[in-house]
Amino acid sequence: MEIKIEEVLNEITYLDRVRVLINGEVYKPVDCPAELEEIDGTYVELKRDDSIILKFNFNEKIEQDIISPSNKKVVIKVLKLNEQ
Repeated sequence: MEIKIEEVLNEITYLDRVRVLINGEVYKPVDCPAELEEIDGTYVELKRDDSIILKFNFNEKIEQDIISPSNKKVVIKVLKLNEQ
């Protein structure tokens, strides 16, 4: 599954590490830029209207639950986490 992260406001987002937490399970993106592997102070910078698409290997049940006929677009809230 691909997830698009997009900056929609007139500001700059600095992504240091990306993980998705679903039902207590943490998923890492597959084949992502090195800057997003660890919390290390190296960033992917997104300005207004910039985006990055990351691929995740979720199990089939999770993908079916996320992409149902009623969900044409899924909004994921981004949280700042020190550890995960």
